[in-house]
Amino acid sequence: MHNLFIFSGQPGVGKSTWSATLARACGGCFIDIDAHFASVVEAGLDLAGYHSDDRDSDMFKQTFREPIYSSMFALAKDNLVHSDVVMNGPFTRELSQPDWSTQLAETYKANVHILYLTCDTQVLKERIQKRGLSRDIAKLENWDRYQQRFYEAGSPLCRHIRIDTDREQRDEWIAAYLEKCDVIRKNGG
Repeated sequence: MHNLFIFSGQPGVGKSTWSATLARACGGCFIDIDAHFASVVEAGLDLAGYHSDDRDSDMFKQTFREPIYSSMFALAKDNLVHSDVVMNGPFTRELSQPDWSTQLAETYKANVHILYLTCDTQVLKERIQKRGLSRDIAKLENWDRYQQRFYEAGSPLCRHIRIDTDREQRDEWIAAYLEKCDVIRKNGG
């Protein structure tokens, strides 16, 4: 049975970096919500007359959220038959379902690992400023209101492992976790 690793958490917390590192370490299929779907989303938003950086409006969530997540899980299903899969995204709605990890394990016949990344709010803001993406401008301009959504959502209700990305050493943590999970590393890694 293969592993499905899901990295979740706020934008800027380190999902892409941590998940890419784990994918390399275990030789798994890597599915990144931004890297693999951003160009399609931007094209759709442009065509519909919306700002191509929109990721937080109700329109974006109603139009793009489900197709993106459906596509991500279709890719995961196709790859789990022959390899581990590492994916990342906010998964905000899913994290509020107490039995989400159990549902995933049953649906995909995989060992499911939900890794919820966090960091200090000031560190998060500095990371978002440093990456300099235009899609983050609205977040930064309305920082307190933006953060309020995450405070209100609270901790995930499903089974998960919380990782503080400004305190943990990424490479060491991932190596130790993969050993703990008894994942066989490929490519001599």
